[in-house]
Amino acid sequence: LQGQTRLLHHVSHELRSPLARIQMALGLAEQKPENVQQSLLRIEREAVRMDRLISGLLELSRFESGVVSIQKEPCSLNLLVDAVIEDAKIEAQTKHIQFQQACKAPIEVLTQADLLTSAIENIVRNAVKYAPEHSMVKIACKRIDQKVLLTIVDEGVGVQDAELETIFKPFTRGQSGTQTEGHGLGLAIAKQVIEAHGGQILAKNIKDASTKMTVGFCVEISLPVD
Repeated sequence: LQGQTRLLHHVSHELRSPLARIQMALGLAEQKPENVQQSLLRIEREAVRMDRLISGLLELSRFESGVVSIQKEPCSLNLLVDAVIEDAKIEAQTKHIQFQQACKAPIEVLTQADLLTSAIENIVRNAVKYAPEHSMVKIACKRIDQKVLLTIVDEGVGVQDAELETIFKPFTRGQSGTQTEGHGLGLAIAKQVIEAHGGQILAKNIKDASTKMTVGFCVEISLPVD
């Protein structure tokens, strides 16, 4: 019950902000008809933001309620990662971020491709969002015994060590991410998808060996081969 109360509080807060901005844009349009086009563009942006939030909540709710049935089929993890990188390049180019892909050996996993793609895409987009300009996002995958290990590493400032567990909870964002746009649902959805596939996901800061300073952030996904 406490969890549901907190979730309701967060949802209310996240929806109230774009609604307030829509009302403000409507007021400006009424007061200054010459700025109607600008107000309409603002209303459209806020409507899209609300739609993304609601879609994310519905997807998260489906997993938490247990109604999602995973339909696994053989899938090339290499091709899936390539497709995610190709889509993410548009956002990455605006910050001059490069991708380094190290999934050389062919790896096949049993998965529902659209769900796993969505989970990896959420993590990669997060990496691009928090990585500094002119940096590198590294994606690597390898098979270890009966598991596949996929890592997404950026060169950002990471999160506080105490936040490494909580960032996978809905509406929870690291202190370093409070200045960027988002609702804190991407990693929560990714965690639900990975666990529905029988896998695990964790996050860790990458420290410089000599200075002990954080020099990057890594999300690690472990999936069973079959």
